[in-house]
Amino acid sequence: MTDQSPNPDPAWLDPADDAPEWTGEILDTAEFAIGGTVSRPATGYLGPNGVMRGRPPERGAARRSGE
Repeated sequence: MTDQSPNPDPAWLDPADDAPEWTGEILDTAEFAIGGTVSRPATGYLGPNGVMRGRPPERGAARRSGE
């Protein structure tokens, strides 16, 4: 049986946790859903350069347009 302390150190941070901080801009574009029911649809997406407004580009669109 492993020995676990009942109260882990609250100051400890996971060194592998390198997720970005949630900003107001990200929350403004996010979809909100409660129990699977969407109360507010997304108005953008998180792209490589930050928050992008509108729909993300379709996957494989460049390959199909060249056909």
